[in-house]
Amino acid sequence: MIPYLPDGVYADLRTASNIRFQLQAELTRIQNRISRWFNIYFPEYKTVYGKPDAKSGMLILKAAPLPEDILTLGIDGVNQIWRDEKLRAVGKARAKTLIEAAEHSVGSKEGAVSARMEIRMLLEDYESRNTRLQEVMVLIEELIRKIPMAEKLLEIKGVGIRTVSGFLAEVGDISRFNNPKELQKL
Repeated sequence: MIPYLPDGVYADLRTASNIRFQLQAELTRIQNRISRWFNIYFPEYKTVYGKPDAKSGMLILKAAPLPEDILTLGIDGVNQIWRDEKLRAVGKARAKTLIEAAEHSVGSKEGAVSARMEIRMLLEDYESRNTRLQEVMVLIEELIRKIPMAEKLLEIKGVGIRTVSGFLAEVGDISRFNNPKELQKL
């Protein structure tokens, strides 16, 4: 069998799709490392924030990553960080919950200097990969708009841009197939 080498928009879509897969894998690895960091240094953080990448939580981690740093800030300091960034969904009640979690933390207090550096680096990596992923998704959306049959595929309930882009990146131009059986065989 001769391998299919896409051209034009399909070649760009395949490359962009591969970049998206790689970035998603890197993001997952970073998220797992952040989760590990929480398990070691601040396990109670997960009781305050359901999602480890919550914007208000990320802001606090940048300024005060360890429980003792959060205690130093106090409720007003935590709340001020959120006000400076104009976050509306958080306030003193959430700050109080975070302070209480920090007060009762059973996380390790050893290696604090390197722990601060590690979480700072992990957060920077997470943000940079996330930004890159958003850039790639914008490109993928632009490329998908250039493919006429993509709109039909997107009309299928439960099928989104990621599925369609991955499918078209691998299959290429569907019109190159003579019948549906050829596509199924691929």
